Amino acid sequence: MKAASDGLGIALALLPTANSWINDGRLVTPFPWQFQTEKGYWLVTPKYNQHKPEIAALSEWLQTLFENIPRLNRPLQTFNSL
Repeated sequence: MKAASDGLGIALALLPTANSWINDGRLVTPFPWQFQTEKGYWLVTPKYNQHKPEIAALSEWLQTLFENIPRLNRPLQTFNSL
């Protein structure tokens, strides 16, 4: 998202992870549509890795990240293409 906000391209992100970037105007959504799914994401690993400290650290970090993500505080901004 940093690269996109610096003008180097676009970012493909889950909306919750982009909320703070959208809220403060660093990024906008370029299309007038969005969709929600009932799908979720799962952190998976081979069984033999499940107790590795690195896996636990990643899991804890992701949980903290998504618990503390700011919610959108305004409607999404879009632009019209030519």
